Amino acid sequence: MRHRSLIFSVAVLCTYFVARSADAAAATDPAAAIAAGARASVVVITVTGRQGEPEGLGTGFVISSDGLIATNLHVIGEARPIVVELADGRRFDVTHVHASDRFLDLALVRVDAVDLAPLPLGDSESLRDGQPVIALGNPHGLRHSVVAGVISAVREIDNVPMIQLAMPVETGNSGGPLLDRDGRVQGILTLKSAISHNLGFAMTANSLKALLDKPNPIPMSRWLTIGRLDPNRWTPLPGATWRQRAGRVVVEEHSGWSRSLCLSAIETRDAPYEIAVAIRTDIDSVAGLAFYADTEKCYGFLAAGEEGRLVRFDGAHPFSWTVLEKSPSPHYRHGHWNRLKVGLGNGTLRCFLNGHQLLESNDTAWTGGRAGLIRYGSGRTEFTDFQMAASIVDNQPAPALVSKIDELIKETPGPTDTDLIETLLPNAAAGVKVLRDRARQREYEAAQLHQLASLLHARPMCRRNW
Repeated sequence: MRHRSLIFSVAVLCTYFVARSADAAAATDPAAAIAAGARASVVVITVTGRQGEPEGLGTGFVISSDGLIATNLHVIGEARPIVVELADGRRFDVTHVHASDRFLDLALVRVDAVDLAPLPLGDSESLRDGQPVIALGNPHGLRHSVVAGVISAVREIDNVPMIQLAMPVETGNSGGPLLDRDGRVQGILTLKSAISHNLGFAMTANSLKALLDKPNPIPMSRWLTIGRLDPNRWTPLPGATWRQRAGRVVVEEHSGWSRSLCLSAIETRDAPYEIAVAIRTDIDSVAGLAFYADTEKCYGFLAAGEEGRLVRFDGAHPFSWTVLEKSPSPHYRHGHWNRLKVGLGNGTLRCFLNGHQLLESNDTAWTGGRAGLIRYGSGRTEFTDFQMAASIVDNQPAPALVSKIDELIKETPGPTDTDLIETLLPNAAAGVKVLRDRARQREYEAAQLHQLASLLHARPMCRRNW
């Protein structure tokens, strides 16, 4: 019996000293101490989409005691409303977007709270390669998680200074603070690697300081309407995010290959009539005009790169479609606005690209319905100057003149090329249009080369941490 009591006493003492050793280790571990001290300053940001559906969860941190929260702009996006949850469980609706910068992907939001615990900002120019850091956030919804790592380098990504990290950065970490061993914010987690688990990027704290110096407060009552389409002009159907910016209709933020429609409120005319729009797309988008449309079926005249397609969508399923006609066009302008027009009536569908007829069909499986905009696929597309009229005039230079100018500028002319100016003077207005169009085309090609050079320099290893 005494033997058993002795064993029990020894076991209790061992457990006590092991626990004391663990507590002592935690007390002397800088990372654990920093995480414990910063926890009250890190928040959960939940966002809701325009249709009221849950859109995502990200991270932010307190930047001032009177309710200013720092995060990534892509965390709040076009969300409405935005809710901030503090570490103690209190929840606050965002009242203002205090400042934002799309290029830097940073945002400051304000909540109606006081006596919060702000995190101090460090000087990111003093960072050293190999310096230990920790990050706090909500990866995949796992709230208040901590991860440790080191700084690999401070380098430029797409002409923006960023901190390269040897640590995992996951969905939900976006907007979280990157802390040094003194508990100062040195960065804001922003990117994750597309090819490696243990690699991430953060915006620098100094970029956040620059944003603090140029506030542009927007109350949520205004933020809710920024980019919203006028319901008296447009009816976007579910399947993508449609919004308005600078007089243009923009569709983006949709993954996968499927059909997205935005129908015009303009009353359809009696045939014959024409509809037209100018579009600009990225490489992943196929977009154009929709007509004879309802919520499930429509016709579409689409620009797919240099190829024009006349398509009949026979139902709601994105792949219930038939390509009626298609043809490449030498008149397509890469990286610039392209004008699409469709003539309807007399049992014929005629499709024009930049003033040149490209396709024609006698398919009339149905008529009636509404006209509008269509995007098939993912990526981003911009639309402008949508028209519907009995006849729409295409103000395009004559093909012969375009060919002549292209021949004259095969070699880049100087800014005072007198011979070229004299040659084009009889057709000055059309010549100006063609030269400016070709200038934009070459600017686009130059931008593409610059982008390739940046990707080659930084290596294609990052993607947005959505």
